[in-house]
Amino acid sequence: MAILATTGETITTLEARLAATGTDAEKVEVLNALVWELRTEDPQRALRLAEEAVRLARAVPDSPDLAASLCLLGVCASLLSRYDEAREAPAFLDQLHDSLAC
Repeated sequence: MAILATTGETITTLEARLAATGTDAEKVEVLNALVWELRTEDPQRALRLAEEAVRLARAVPDSPDLAASLCLLGVCASLLSRYDEAREAPAFLDQLHDSLAC
């Protein structure tokens, strides 16, 4: 499970890893790392990739990376001044938390 910290990998390396990744769970992890690296350099692309990561993470049962994907989606939307979209991620995280009865 990736964390929301810099991976130290270059964008090119992450893109190569993404192309070679097999499972959706692995793709989500690499997408999250790529989104983090792209967030300030190309926030529009980062937002599209974050949306893809969320879509894939929702399809993976009990995905440990769904929360990170949603957070990254919120970060990218905020960087692009798309505040309504940025507010949706924490709302879904609250619903996720409630459904897990944490």
